[in-house]
Amino acid sequence: MASDEELSSTDCGKLDIEKAHLGPPDRWLYCPPLGSIVAKHFLPFKTPLCKLYDEQIEKKLQFHPRDVFAYKFRGAEPGARIGLWIDLTKTNRYYNKKEVEKRNCIYKKIPMKGHGEAPTVAETEQFCRIVRGFLQANPKDIVAVHCTHGFNRTGFLIAAYLASAMDWAIDAAIYSFAQMRPNGIYKQFYLDELMQRYGDEDDRIEAPPRPAWENGPVDGDRISLDDVVSGQAISSNTDELIDEPKFMDGAVPSVKYVSDPITRTILQNKIRNMCNYKRDGFPGSQPVSMERDNLRFLAERKYMVSWKA
Repeated sequence: MASDEELSSTDCGKLDIEKAHLGPPDRWLYCPPLGSIVAKHFLPFKTPLCKLYDEQIEKKLQFHPRDVFAYKFRGAEPGARIGLWIDLTKTNRYYNKKEVEKRNCIYKKIPMKGHGEAPTVAETEQFCRIVRGFLQANPKDIVAVHCTHGFNRTGFLIAAYLASAMDWAIDAAIYSFAQMRPNGIYKQFYLDELMQRYGDEDDRIEAPPRPAWENGPVDGDRISLDDVVSGQAISSNTDELIDEPKFMDGAVPSVKYVSDPITRTILQNKIRNMCNYKRDGFPGSQPVSMERDNLRFLAERKYMVSWKA
């Protein structure tokens, strides 16, 4: 078998050099290259680029197909390997599929528009059908999935598969992807479409802010690919929290502040459902003194909340 260098240079040379001169995709350079394994089987990542792009990209920011295969598969089944690679981009200019196939990996292309349009029902069913067939034949292996940046289309389809093929609640699927590819799907219409298809239309998950890396390097994000591949770095799209609130001034250390907006929305929706709360806003009680008149309310009504006096 040819070496990694031979594979990259030989196969990349068959691409249109003029198209490579168009440069990397918009907002690609500082986008975190890889996420972690989702649900033991999915590896989300941004599109890699062949070596024809190297002269336009600082070495530490280069990301090639071979780098995906070198990733440490934390969270996957023991002995798992990438056996299926799904490309969701609508172009063939980024790399040659032979760089994938020569590593004994199945390559599938499902070109999708993106840019204001979620995957159609037919496209989603095609993705789920391909993945289901592969995992039935290879129950331990990994499905590597990428769009341009590896967040919105990629996250949509992984969440859709978890909901439709594995019976996950859609909010749990969205949250799981966000945990493994921080901060997950960040365009609202993708989340709305997922909730419409697989959840309760009355519930709504608010998209997190657009990631800071879209605008350039972010402190802590400009790490080498070697760190990502070796598992020494974790991708992050948000600034480190400063002055994080402490419950009861830290007297109860097991209480954690929820900073992730998707997690907040999921928790709020679940609590509203538990309380059968139909109005906007979040159900809760104002603190009151534990006087006799107030204590009798605890006997008269079934409270499902905690309080402090």
